[in-house]
Amino acid sequence: MLIKKMDFWIGAAMLLGGVLLCAIGAGELLKGVSSYGWQEVPGVLLSSKVNRSRADHSVNSYQYQASFFYRYHTGVRELTGDVLYPGYARQSTREAAEDWLEKLPVGEVIVYVNPDNPKESMLAPGVHPEMLFRPLAGLFIAFLSYWLFARLRQ
Repeated sequence: MLIKKMDFWIGAAMLLGGVLLCAIGAGELLKGVSSYGWQEVPGVLLSSKVNRSRADHSVNSYQYQASFFYRYHTGVRELTGDVLYPGYARQSTREAAEDWLEKLPVGEVIVYVNPDNPKESMLAPGVHPEMLFRPLAGLFIAFLSYWLFARLRQ
């Protein structure tokens, strides 16, 4: 009986986590899709660099993330931003992060601005492959929890 209760709570936590992960990922994915219609405005990329941090729970493994700081004009006022694209995450190699610095050198850039909220901007609009990870992982975890619940009913 105790094992079945524990299985139930583990399954419930997995289901909740899977649904939450799927919802967060779906939000990033929808923002990526909607950014195709965002307004293009001229901007200036003021700085870019690669940040290195330790990989989670690791002593000698690192992850890398390209970071950006840019300025743009909406016609009404000058704003700043630091978003490459929604959900951009750390990468396992320095070269992968440096690729973004090569694609977006410091200087003049096109900034993509949400016409409904000009404070919201990004440098690389659209859907990127890593945006699919969270929703797919969430669906997988939710499926595993469904399987656990189905097993409990037997």
